[in-house]
Amino acid sequence: SVYGLSVALGKSCRVEGFDFPRINGKDDIQAERGMTIHRYRNSGRHNEDAAARCQEIVEDILASKADYYHIHGTGLLSKSIFEALHKRGISPFLTVHGLAHIEKWKLLKHSPSLKHLYQYWRQSKTEFGLLGEAERVIVDTEYVREEIEGYFKKRKISSLPEMAVIPQGIDPVYFDLPRPEWNKNILSVGAFSRRKGHLLLIQAFEKLCVRMPDAHLDIAGIVAEPDYYAAVLA
Repeated sequence: SVYGLSVALGKSCRVEGFDFPRINGKDDIQAERGMTIHRYRNSGRHNEDAAARCQEIVEDILASKADYYHIHGTGLLSKSIFEALHKRGISPFLTVHGLAHIEKWKLLKHSPSLKHLYQYWRQSKTEFGLLGEAERVIVDTEYVREEIEGYFKKRKISSLPEMAVIPQGIDPVYFDLPRPEWNKNILSVGAFSRRKGHLLLIQAFEKLCVRMPDAHLDIAGIVAEPDYYAAVLA
């Protein structure tokens, strides 16, 4: 989502991106499609590990001397960077495409444990702490907007941010790809987690195979939930 937005803006503006991959990676600066992308190494162990690098990332962000600042997501690193910029008189735009507290609640219900209970509490606290501080929030669906409004209304919190619903865009380059004849090969790309619905995809593909026995399905993605990944393999 951020990549597509950056590519579109890069056609008329100078764009600098600051990316923190989920796992590993390395400190690097790359030029891509008119953008400058700063990437930072991540141990992938704890959110605190990512947030520990907040100060140096913020210094790099400030060095860009941008006219507008945009933060994607409601995790601990996003909140830390938001607050650091806010202390310097900068009010970034915040984009939210999914709510962590809902996903962690589903995970807790499916697999009750002290670990999942802590994750639900911690990420909910971080998420709504950030939403309570943000002045301008962009969401990609009415569903996300209604969930945020419902949370604030239920808890009688008056500091509801100004929200705009802007659906995720698609890079026009995808429409310029050659269109080969249907070869019955299907590719699904997405992190192995319950919210991606791989098991439902497999059930649908099994029905397709009744009509097209030679159809083939490839699924690719990082393992975000090991137990769900095991279920997909089974």
